Amino acid sequence: MAVPGLFFAFEIIVVFLISLYLIHKYGNWRKDHWGTTLSVLTTWFLCFAVIFVLPSDISATLYNRCKENNSSSIANHSLCHTPWSYVTEATQRNFWALTYWSLQLLSWFILPFLQSYVLSAQFTLRGKLFEMLKVNAIWYGSFLLIFGILFIYILAKDLLSGITLKTLTTTAANTWGLLILVLLLGYGVVDMPRSFWYKGRLNYQLQKAYYSVAKLRNDMEEAKEKLDEVFKDVKFVSEKIRYNNPNRHCVDTILAKCPDDLARQGSRGVDDFEDYSDGKQSELTTLRGLVGLHGRVISSSRNAKRTEVQYKEFLRRAMEYEDLEENKHNETGIFLSSSPSGRHSLHAYSPRLEWWWRIRIRPILWILVSTLFSMASLIILWSEATFFSRDPVLSVPALIVHRAGSFAKDTDASDSKDDYAFIEVFTIAFIAYIAACAYYPIYKIRLFNYYYLASNHQTDQGSLLFNAMFLSRVVAPLCLNFLGLIHMDSHVSGVDGVAQTAFTETMGHLDVIPFISKGFYIYFPIILCLLSLVTLFRLGSHIMACCGFQAFLLDDEMTTELVKQGKNYTRLERRSRNRKEMRSTDIHDRSSREMSSLRNSDTVTSSADALSAADVEAGRSETRSGRRERDTKRFNSRYSRLGGKDDKLALTSAEELPDVTPTTTNFDPSPKHPILPKHHVKTSSGATVSRPSPALPRAPPKNLFDDI
Repeated sequence: MAVPGLFFAFEIIVVFLISLYLIHKYGNWRKDHWGTTLSVLTTWFLCFAVIFVLPSDISATLYNRCKENNSSSIANHSLCHTPWSYVTEATQRNFWALTYWSLQLLSWFILPFLQSYVLSAQFTLRGKLFEMLKVNAIWYGSFLLIFGILFIYILAKDLLSGITLKTLTTTAANTWGLLILVLLLGYGVVDMPRSFWYKGRLNYQLQKAYYSVAKLRNDMEEAKEKLDEVFKDVKFVSEKIRYNNPNRHCVDTILAKCPDDLARQGSRGVDDFEDYSDGKQSELTTLRGLVGLHGRVISSSRNAKRTEVQYKEFLRRAMEYEDLEENKHNETGIFLSSSPSGRHSLHAYSPRLEWWWRIRIRPILWILVSTLFSMASLIILWSEATFFSRDPVLSVPALIVHRAGSFAKDTDASDSKDDYAFIEVFTIAFIAYIAACAYYPIYKIRLFNYYYLASNHQTDQGSLLFNAMFLSRVVAPLCLNFLGLIHMDSHVSGVDGVAQTAFTETMGHLDVIPFISKGFYIYFPIILCLLSLVTLFRLGSHIMACCGFQAFLLDDEMTTELVKQGKNYTRLERRSRNRKEMRSTDIHDRSSREMSSLRNSDTVTSSADALSAADVEAGRSETRSGRRERDTKRFNSRYSRLGGKDDKLALTSAEELPDVTPTTTNFDPSPKHPILPKHHVKTSSGATVSRPSPALPRAPPKNLFDDI
């Protein structure tokens, strides 16, 4: 038997790791405000936790229903077996209450205020608070409008009580969330399978990469032009506002967010005095103008940096797709990359393995995944349009879940546990796909080219908070919609007196307002089918193209022109990178050769130094007598050639040489003027006489160089 709560803890850990990966991919915790990182991480964690924990709640509800149906006798009660991921009902209720109200608090209070705070261009806390209230007036106005209409309806029906006020709050929030959910699902259930289908078509990916390169190149140039215009205004303001102006600290704040060279230029001449008493100031030098300029600097700098990073990323993708397209026609079966930096990690093991994976296997896998997702999307559309049908039951998820649940209570213990496991795996997979289709547009769609997520840590704080707000407002209606698809909500199934999920009990029933409980939540998802047809035929993209907006359509003239431009930009960038790589390779080879020669010379020098050291050591080890013998031999060899018939100095023969024994130790003959020491000479009579050594002749002997 599994330990109670073990699988629940495992799900929480997995969800937390997924949230950490996403915040690392899109955010930048080193530069973003700590409140932004913490709030977005918490929101994503709670939203994903709902998706993973709800299947456990469903299996526990089926188990409780089994116990209610077989509560007449102990024997029948033993037919109901505890699911392997069973968690107590009290734990589930506490979890759903904490999760739901935390998401409501985050989505309607913390995230909107924090977004306004981090995006505010005000220089004071008071100004930021005022702008915070002004920006969020639209969101709170829409919520209060729905809440006010429902509140007036309740007052007219005289149904006001503590429970209905709670239900009224959840109804207003879920109404807003379900409206957003239907719009997102209408796009996601069609475009998500289609995106995987296009991933298996290399030519399509290459054309789209060219299109993105050209589009981002234009966006990058436009962003840099706007940034230059903003910097001109910053320079003008910095020159006009000097140290004695009370708004100088605002200019310093603006300069701190500019490049270093511009900040240094703006700081010059600040100490100069200027009279501001005449009241003649430019509109930019006022406090209101500085606030607007500060906001323009923040948005322009962020937009320029983001477009530059994305442009480089799509250039890399375009060159990678070019390599893939060229390797399709490679009959050798070996992956050849035009640049060493563009090689895949599998190239380290085998180029042939990389070729098979990237050219043959991976495109087929993308097509298979797309086919599977397309079938799931068709099931979702069919179930959304028919889940209100109670007899017969037409919703596919409802048929699968209830058939498995009824089979679980009619089998033995091991089989029933396997059936509960099948129910949880199926519900996790199905609700995860619905959530992916709903979250997919949020991660892909750009709202007025301002709120969108960019990978490689290039998403600004406003887009992160905006995404977190949408997810937190969609997750609860998504769960209600899924419970309706599988007929686990009594409002849809029409069966009263049965056990409800802990999530439904926490949310409360919508029995107060019949229009919302029986009409809006049941028939409104049918609009999902119409939105899916619009997405399938790309009607929105064609309408945007007709209105002059850029949309990727292969049969559009503007798209064709952008693809050509992107292809040219990619070729230029490839040539530039190849030249840089060749230059760096040459420099590396040259430096390698120089280092090799230096190592060889160091080896020779070290050998010579070793020999010199050996000679010195040998010289030191010589005795005094040895040095005297060496000096004597040098002296004798120097004057041994002084023989000849015209020489004035006659030397005796070797047999008549006297016994010379040098006694001095300071003998240091010079090659020019050697000083000879005194010697003790034995005469023929046996007496010892001290005589000076013979000096060198002043004139060289005759015929000395005849042998040369």
